[in-house]
Amino acid sequence: MAFVVTSTPSFAAPILIGAYDENGKYVEHQVQFKFKRFDRVKTKEFVDEMVRKTEEFMKGEPSPEQVLENDLNDLEKFVIGWVDVDVNGSTEFNRDNLRTLLLTYPSAARSIFWGYTQAAGGAKLGN
Repeated sequence: MAFVVTSTPSFAAPILIGAYDENGKYVEHQVQFKFKRFDRVKTKEFVDEMVRKTEEFMKGEPSPEQVLENDLNDLEKFVIGWVDVDVNGSTEFNRDNLRTLLLTYPSAARSIFWGYTQAAGGAKLGN
């Protein structure tokens, strides 16, 4: 069968989100996220802009709440859903549930962003 080159508006990819459990063991959870698809040029431009914006934002010594809001705003630009994530009985992907995920797993925003860049074509982060 031939490889057919097509483009869809979105794609899904597994993202590892880790945290230590009550016994001090590091546990990784694989979460399937749904992302917006951009072409190669737009992906690089998008990632470069996100990195530049974040670096500039962090120079201002933002509060933890400002960092959380910035992460939410950035993630909403490319994350469009998830599969089998239960947030207090709700599996809906929305800003409040995403906020709960980021508050519960502090490294989640970085994991999602890094995982997206790898899944979208391996765009490099930073310099």
